[in-house]
Amino acid sequence: MTGKKLYLGTNVTYFRKLHKLTSTDLATMIRITPAKLSLIETSLTTDIDYYLIETLADYFGCTTEGLVRSDLTNNSVTGDAQDGNNTFH
Repeated sequence: MTGKKLYLGTNVTYFRKLHKLTSTDLATMIRITPAKLSLIETSLTTDIDYYLIETLADYFGCTTEGLVRSDLTNNSVTGDAQDGNNTFH
């Protein structure tokens, strides 16, 4: 995995803000502390289990692979997703 840019933190921050969630709100929903979420969003931790990544991907309506390895901040989002229905393209 060395040399490959990972986008988990960037994407989580993007989707959290898109859904108008505070970090405390999202952390509570996915059952982690706000401090842990902050470490994820700022890419200061690699101690993230797959289940957590899967939970985030399911909530935000994307794949785990996309959430980790792709910059999803430039993807188009349908009106449904902006209304909270999690439809991303």
